[in-house]
Amino acid sequence: MTTIVYEAVLNSCQKLKMPFSFVSKLDSSSPALTLTAVAKLQLNWPLRSVRWLLTCWKFFLELANKNFAYLVFNMNVAKTPNCNVEIKATIRDFDSFCTIAKEVSNTSAIIIHQEDTFFDVPKGRLKLRKKTKEGKVEEQLIYYDRPDTPGPKISSFYLVQGSSVEGGLQPLQDLLTACLGVRGRVLKTRHLYLLGQTRLHVDRVVGLGDFMELEVVLKEGQSAAEGELIAEDIRRKLGVRDEDLLSGAYMDMIEKKT
Repeated sequence: MTTIVYEAVLNSCQKLKMPFSFVSKLDSSSPALTLTAVAKLQLNWPLRSVRWLLTCWKFFLELANKNFAYLVFNMNVAKTPNCNVEIKATIRDFDSFCTIAKEVSNTSAIIIHQEDTFFDVPKGRLKLRKKTKEGKVEEQLIYYDRPDTPGPKISSFYLVQGSSVEGGLQPLQDLLTACLGVRGRVLKTRHLYLLGQTRLHVDRVVGLGDFMELEVVLKEGQSAAEGELIAEDIRRKLGVRDEDLLSGAYMDMIEKKT
């Protein structure tokens, strides 16, 4: 599996037209150490550039053998994934549903504009999110894996905040685009309501329509079954019907539509 990862990064380096002296010295047996040594000593690259490469390498390893969090550079990525219990459904009347969501949550909506860029990966989903809230732009790189089934489902995910990476995530987005390719983009306006440990999203997705998502953020030691009970209870209070439940991601729906 290491060979597959090595070849993927080697290919990305060639696409980015990195110097041959760098590409020829990549060593598949010790990728992190080789990247560090060659980039810092042979090419005298700045530390920021090394971090970009190693961050990309980590996500390749995550896709390959779940070992990326143990590499030399710690980019504030957890060694074990976070877990949510999620429900997604279509909604028939956006304004009416927002009124119900406000009543059930006893909170007002937080309005967030999001642009998600999805990359081609062999397993799970990898996206770079740019979100704008109250005029402030934030970036997140998110890898997640969940079954495509209707109703409550477990989603395991890793997340890198753009604020934790020197220079932000744009250079990493360019690198991932070059080596993986872009699967597509999802644009949406999200109304966020908070209900304890649950995030309720009421989304208007460009080109698709209106939807809701429940994300029950599992606490340490809390079982998936407990999360499913919470999600189902909120779903009933919101009046979401069984026939409106959805299985896939917005990206999947956009691909099917086109």
